[in-house]
Formats: sequence, structure tokens, C-alpha cells
Amino acid sequence: MKYSNHNTILANIAARTARHLTAAALLFAILVALPQLACADAVETTLASFDGTNGHYPTQGLLLASDGNFYGTTPSYGADNGTVFRITPTGTLTTIYRFTGLADEGNPLAALIQGSDGNLYGTTAGGLPNEYGTVFKLTLDGTLTTLFVFTYDSPTATWPNGLSPEAALIQGPDGNFYGTTVAGGRQNGGSSALGTIFKMSPAGDLLGSFPVYGFLDISIPNAPLVLGSDGAFYSTAYQSGGVVGAGAVYQFSTAGLVTVLHGFNDTPDGGTPNGGLVLGNDGNFYGTTEYGGTSHLGTVYRISQGGTYQELISFDNSNGAQPFGQMIQATDGNFYETTVSGGSHSQGTVFQLTPAGVLTTVYNFTYSQSGDTDGAQPKGTLAQGADGRLYGTSQAGGLYNLGAVFALDLNPPKPTPTPRPSPTPRPRPTPHPRPTL
Repeated sequence: MKYSNHNTILANIAARTARHLTAAALLFAILVALPQLACADAVETTLASFDGTNGHYPTQGLLLASDGNFYGTTPSYGADNGTVFRITPTGTLTTIYRFTGLADEGNPLAALIQGSDGNLYGTTAGGLPNEYGTVFKLTLDGTLTTLFVFTYDSPTATWPNGLSPEAALIQGPDGNFYGTTVAGGRQNGGSSALGTIFKMSPAGDLLGSFPVYGFLDISIPNAPLVLGSDGAFYSTAYQSGGVVGAGAVYQFSTAGLVTVLHGFNDTPDGGTPNGGLVLGNDGNFYGTTEYGGTSHLGTVYRISQGGTYQELISFDNSNGAQPFGQMIQATDGNFYETTVSGGSHSQGTVFQLTPAGVLTTVYNFTYSQSGDTDGAQPKGTLAQGADGRLYGTSQAGGLYNLGAVFALDLNPPKPTPTPRPSPTPRPRPTPHPRPTL
């Protein structure tokens, strides 16, 4: 039975990985003709297209690093074990690390962060036999160090410290890193738990692993933690949080305790949160759910640190569908995120949300066929560049339909109108002298 449990959990992880990689194909087959939406004057530029040699199907967003460049990851696909890439704001893409599937494992399903030491930190989710995930450090020039390897314990048939980290790390005020795994952990009775929250030193020493158990607790914590103004961490979990089990918003205290602040009920308040939370300037958290809401196509919500929940938007396809990433609050004070599908061409959108809860679609992705350069089905979190533009990735579309990196200018310069030439005055006729009588 232990090995049966082992195989079942690995099959679930494989299914989740496949979910990341097959969403593009599934959504592309469900194109719905919709009327053209009114849209802001944003201008989108495809900076680079993935072609298989430099990665496939990016599902995560970009990190703006201290050198002014953006860094991101592509997951495993076929014989490709995943990559880390750098892209300049002008669109020069360079693969700085290619995972081998050996000691470095591979399949990075999370975005990167930059530590206080200037290095990049991230995770791999594993997926190959006897590969259960890692935490790594990567210099900006591409030298990788594996800091921690998640392992399987045969006698107890558990992953004691967790299995398959899929969310970005966060560096806390104490200098340590905090993260989550979507499975594993060991319950008090010795059986496998339903995910973990862990604490790790910059050197890779595991300082704590806190299992979660599902039902009234949380399960499958697949989103990054966010630091609240009270010093606790906040995030979302993909499942559990109550009887319905449609996910939860939770607090993780400095003492290692999980408190569910809101359990989703699918309808009407949303279900299946994926992207986590962003702490707004008003002290509230903002987030999205991939499903649930009035049309079962996702929601946007606001929640206080004390757990007061308010649904702000229910997606209906015309304004997008299935938001997946983490919202950001840009320098204009508004929130921005993408939807994987919906919009005028059913290929996803970028939307703006004001703090008052007013949603505007600022861009509709228009990819239609191979050879088109626009992106499609964006899944990752956006990043705002020093130039004010929003940068992101799409998991499909681009020149080879293997994904793209794009930039979105929300306030493009308006063309200077050509002055109309002044009309040439018509000469006045010379009066004839009146005859003398």
C-alpha cells in the first residue's frame, strides 16, 4: 500500500505538470466568436518568440533584476528539462541555464526572485522518476548551485519535507527564504500530508517544514507567500479551506501556524485560486480565482488581513476568463493581471482593476495561426519595467506557437498631428477708376 500511495501521489503531480503544459492546446481548440471589446489605447509588442531551442510554453512571469534585465523560466517539455532565460527590454533573449534532468533535476514551474545578495533563487518541481523538486541559486551569468533536494522516505512512504514546489520563493525580513510544496510532508501519525510550507536559510539549510492536512485546513499550497504589514505571511491554496474544498486564503504566522481566512465555495465567490495575493497600498490583499463566480470563469476579490472578503468582479468571457497569475499594483496605483482565455479573440487578455473595483480590458491577445507573432493564453504574473511598460509571457502564440515574451505600453505617445497648411489668400481685384463726368 505504501508504494501504491507513492505512485498515486506521483501520478497526481504528473497530472498537474501536464495541466501546465497542455492548457494551450486545450484552450486553442475552444475558440468562441465574440464581439470586439472596447479597449484602451495600449500598444503590445512581441519581444521574442520561443522556438524549442530556447524553451517551450512559458507559464510563469518575469523578474526585473537589478541589472535592468528580465529573467524567467520555461518548464520541461519532451526531452527539454527546462531553462532559465534573460531578456533585455529591447527583446534580446539569452538562455543562461539549461536544466539537465540529472542532479539539478529540472522542470521549473515557478518564477524567480532576486535575493539580497544579488543572486537569483528558484525551485524545480521535478517529475522524472526519483526527482521530487529542488531549491536552487543562480548567478546572473548562469552558474547554478542546488541548495536543497526534496527526497522520498521509503520506510514511511512519505516525502517528509514536501514534494514538488511550484511557487516562487520569498525572502523574509530575517533573511531566510520561505516557500511551499504542493504535496508531501508528514502528518503526526506518519502518513503523507497534502503539502508543506517551508523555511530555509540562504545556504540551503532547512529550518522548518510545516505540513498541511486539507479539509478545514488548506491543501496543495501552490502560490507564493506575501508578507503582510503585521509580519505574517499570506497566500492562497488550490484546494480545501472548508467543506466545499474549492481553495482558501490563509495566513501563515511566524510561529508556523496556518489560519484559514476565507474558504471558497466556487459559486458565487470563486474557486481554485492559483496566483496568490498582492498587498495593496490600502492595506488590503487582492487576488483572483481561476474558476467560480457567476459564470464559473473566475473572479477578482479583495480581502483584509482580518479576513473580510469582497468579490469585485466575476469574469464572463467578454472581459476575459480564467485569471491564473498574481496581480501587481503598478506605479499608477491600479492593479494589472492577465486572463488565460476569453476576450475578443478567446486568446486571453490583460486587464486593469482600479482600487475601487472597476475593471477595464487594456489588451486582447489576437493570435490566430502559426506564423502570427502575437502571444496567446498568458498565464504568468506581469512585471513593470523601469520604462513603465508591463512585461510578461504567454504560454502559446508567438512565431512558432511555443510561447512569447511581450511588452505592453499603457500610455503610448500619441502621434503628432500634421499641421494643415494655411490657405493662400486670394488676391483682391484692383478697382477700376470711375470715369469722370
